[in-house]
Amino acid sequence: MYIESSSGNANDKAHFESPPVTATSPKCLRFWYHMYGADIGTLNVYVRQTSLRSPSWTKSGTQGNRWRSAEVDISISAKYSVIMLLPHSEILKPLLLIIQNTD
Repeated sequence: MYIESSSGNANDKAHFESPPVTATSPKCLRFWYHMYGADIGTLNVYVRQTSLRSPSWTKSGTQGNRWRSAEVDISISAKYSVIMLLPHSEILKPLLLIIQNTD
């Protein structure tokens, strides 16, 4: 999956939601992101079972002009979805995101 947010409208959102995942053991979400530029904002990653709670992972501000990897440990052994969200007020700054399937 790829999200590129350098163009768009002020009311757009960079929003990814996975299909429901049923896990029988803990998992690790691995992804790459590129957050570069002034006022880049905050990328939040949520693991949702029933309702959206506080982010499981968050990164704010410019992170340099390079790709960085991140991991989120998911210790849920039940059905869940992963949500990645960059708020609309910051969507006009560049954000690149690649998610790898590690199964």
